[in-house]
Amino acid sequence: MKFAVIVFPGSNCDLDMYHAIKDELGEEAEYVWHDTHDLSGYDGILLPGGFSYGDYLRAGAIARFSGVMDEVRKAAEAGKPVLWRPDRQGAELGRIAHSAGGDGLRRRVLR
Repeated sequence: MKFAVIVFPGSNCDLDMYHAIKDELGEEAEYVWHDTHDLSGYDGILLPGGFSYGDYLRAGAIARFSGVMDEVRKAAEAGKPVLWRPDRQGAELGRIAHSAGGDGLRRRVLR
């Protein structure tokens, strides 16, 4: 599988997501800047959380107007996995990505 790690100004954990996919799972991963308008070459999409320069420029605020989010919605509607961080900013990106339908799932107990 090939994963897109979407990068926004001020996002964090994009490095961790890349490492988890590439080095731990042995799958392909690429950083994709938020102004990209084509995600058709990817089998899965990863959305980091994060914010920078105060809350008014958080990744979610930037994502709301980024061209890539339409592509993320299309990927989700096509049944491709779209994963995001379970923190406030990651959840906001997830809501934006899934505004066309669907919702995040509550994490089950991990051991």
